[in-house]
Amino acid sequence: MDKVIAQILGLSSKDEDLQQLKTFLSKAEETILRSPHQIDEALNVLDPHNHTLGYLYLLAVKAILPRPDQQVFITQVQGFLQTCNPAQVALSTFKFAKVCRAYATVLVELHQPIRGVGPLRKAIAALSKPRGSPLGNELTGIHTDFIQLCLLSKCYRAALPVLDEEAFEVNPDGSGVSVKDVLCYYYYGSLVYIGMKQYRKALEFLKLVFSIPAAVISAVMVESYKKFILVSLLETGSIVALPKYTSGVIHRYIKRTAEPYHDFATAYINYTKNPSSEGHSSSSNNNNPAPNSLEEIHRVAAQHVEVFQKDGNLGIVKQCIQSIYATNIKRHTQTYLTLSLKDIAESVKLPTIQDAQKAVLRMIENGEVHAQINQRDGMVAFEEDPEQYDTNSMMVKLDDQIKKIMTVDRRLRAVDNQIALTPLFVQKMMGHESRDTDASYYQRSIAHDDGRSWEMFR
Repeated sequence: MDKVIAQILGLSSKDEDLQQLKTFLSKAEETILRSPHQIDEALNVLDPHNHTLGYLYLLAVKAILPRPDQQVFITQVQGFLQTCNPAQVALSTFKFAKVCRAYATVLVELHQPIRGVGPLRKAIAALSKPRGSPLGNELTGIHTDFIQLCLLSKCYRAALPVLDEEAFEVNPDGSGVSVKDVLCYYYYGSLVYIGMKQYRKALEFLKLVFSIPAAVISAVMVESYKKFILVSLLETGSIVALPKYTSGVIHRYIKRTAEPYHDFATAYINYTKNPSSEGHSSSSNNNNPAPNSLEEIHRVAAQHVEVFQKDGNLGIVKQCIQSIYATNIKRHTQTYLTLSLKDIAESVKLPTIQDAQKAVLRMIENGEVHAQINQRDGMVAFEEDPEQYDTNSMMVKLDDQIKKIMTVDRRLRAVDNQIALTPLFVQKMMGHESRDTDASYYQRSIAHDDGRSWEMFR
């Protein structure tokens, strides 16, 4: 171990020596594994910033060994992530990701996920700095671990800056990211967006989970599809069509795994597209409510409540039912300029005037309607959208969106050029051109010789 420490101290000061140090440490891993009791002593000698690469290799070995004191490991990793040198981290992103995974796993086991939110955010920044982006455009396993910790600690807002930054690349050879990491990243991300009620972005993330090319359906895909149905209802009022590039096996089998959700969606869509004002009252004389009634939605929800609760989706189902009241209140804005809270409660089937007031206030806060409530006479005055799209803040938002679109365009062009230069693509395209040439020659021969020439078959 003394030799290992000496090499780390001697080869960490100059950039040109770091590759030599990496080669030495790769060969010395067996030596370090045989001296687990000396790893902590070595870490105490090294500086996490100046000797980042060596410190990282020692932590990576410690991460795979039994650790009698988990708190010491947590403290060591946190100190390392706070001060590590991004340039040295870039030399071994695979080890870096493994250390972060072990760190996140320990925190989950100890039920202390909130402790890892800040350090893993630093880890993502450390990976991205050598690439020139503040948060990075390469998706790694660290991103997945970070979003998981944000979910478990309910720090949804801390996750948004990372989720909002588009990921354009995955590098399994470099960072060790797996298919499971990618699927879980987008699944966890969708849960964050659902928690923040950003349903449009949640839909995009959920679509990415089950539209990834696959030969079989995974459990993550199934759970994503179930939430996809419910979030579609919240965002659009219907089930969004699956992308055309979705794998055939998904189209064939995934709907069978979510039949209770399709039943609920059918009842929801039938009511919202053609609400039955009679259906609610007639149900008192009939055990079977009208198919386009609010009672039918409640009946289907109650029928499958155990399934929804087991899947952890009962809360979203309740949000879907609440959204029906909001949809009905929105319809009134197209007909009335003023309406009493009593009339709103009766028309949308809310139990009391207070419930109607709460619903309208919630919609005003969320920007779903523009209205004022007169508390004295219990009247609601609906107004036009005051946004004229001419404010400085709106111009800044538009400018940001344009910049994002331009960035995506540059990325797509770069990827397109990169693919066009790969030997496999060129070979495949040449094969297509050859077949196209043969087909066009055949068609010309038929046209000129009226079908009597067989020259093309020579």
